[in-house]
Amino acid sequence: MSVLDDIREQYPTLAFLVNDAEVGKLLRDAVDPNKGFSPQTFQAKLYQTKWFKSRSTHTRQMDILKNTDPGEWRRLVKDTASKVRMLNSQMGLGLSQKEMNYMASGYTRYGIQPGSEEFMIGLRKFVGANTSKRIGSGSVTAAELAVRDMAKSGYYVPMSDKEARTWGLDLAFGTKDESALKAALAARAQSMYPHLKELLKGGASMEEIFSGHRATIAEELELSPEQIDFTKDWKKVLHQVDPATGKPRPMTLHETQTLARQDKRWWATGKGREADAGMANFLLKTFGKRA
Repeated sequence: MSVLDDIREQYPTLAFLVNDAEVGKLLRDAVDPNKGFSPQTFQAKLYQTKWFKSRSTHTRQMDILKNTDPGEWRRLVKDTASKVRMLNSQMGLGLSQKEMNYMASGYTRYGIQPGSEEFMIGLRKFVGANTSKRIGSGSVTAAELAVRDMAKSGYYVPMSDKEARTWGLDLAFGTKDESALKAALAARAQSMYPHLKELLKGGASMEEIFSGHRATIAEELELSPEQIDFTKDWKKVLHQVDPATGKPRPMTLHETQTLARQDKRWWATGKGREADAGMANFLLKTFGKRA
C-alpha cells in the first residue's frame, strides 16, 4: 500500500488534507511505522496546526463532511439556499441564484442559521454593498417608503434617495429600529427648527406639534389635511419672528386661521362665500340700497 492509502485507511476523515503543509506532513508521519505516533500525540500535534486553530468546531466538521460525504453536504447547502431564496423573495433583495448559492454554502459551513441575528447582519452588509440597486418590491422597499413618509410628514425634513435606502435596509434587516430613525430625524429637525428644539428633544415630532395647525388650515380651506405641506406653502406657520420679543416662534392657531383666510382659495369655501355675501350686504346697506 502507498502512503496515501495508509492515510485514507487510518485517518479517513482527514485524508483530504494530505496536501496541507502542516496537516499533510503530520498525516504522513503518523502512518510512518518509524515515527511511532500514539493517538494522543497525533491529536496534540493536530491541535497545534493552523488548519485546526483557524476554524471553529462546526467549520472543521463541515469541511470534513464536504470532503467525505459530499451528498449530505449538498443537501445541507440546498436546505439553507431554500431559506435564503424565501428571504430574498419576501424582502425583494434582487439576489442572483449564484449569489444565493454562494451565501448558502458559506452560511452552512460556518453554522449560521438563516434568519438569525448574525445571518441578518451579514446579509445586510452584502446587500448594501452588492445588490441595493436591484431591490424590488418587498419589505425593504416598504420600509424605505415608510422612512420617506416619516421624514416628510412626521418631521418636515429632507431625505436623500441614498439615505432612505440605507434606512430601509437597516429597518427591514433589524440592524436599526424605528426609535433610532426617529432620533435621527428629530436631530435633523432640531437643526432646521432650533426654536422648537426643546419640544423635539422631549420626543414630539413636528407633526405632533403642528397637527392642530394642519387641521385648522384644512378646515378653513375645505381641503384634505394631507394636502397641507408645511415645507412649501405654509412655512410661515412653522417659523416667524415675534414682534414683541424679536425671537422666532411658531404661529398660534388663531394666527394660522387668519393666514388661511388670506389665501385666495378661502373665498370659494362655504365660510368665504358667506363672508363675501355679508360684506356685500353691508356695503349695500351702507349706501342705502336694498340687498
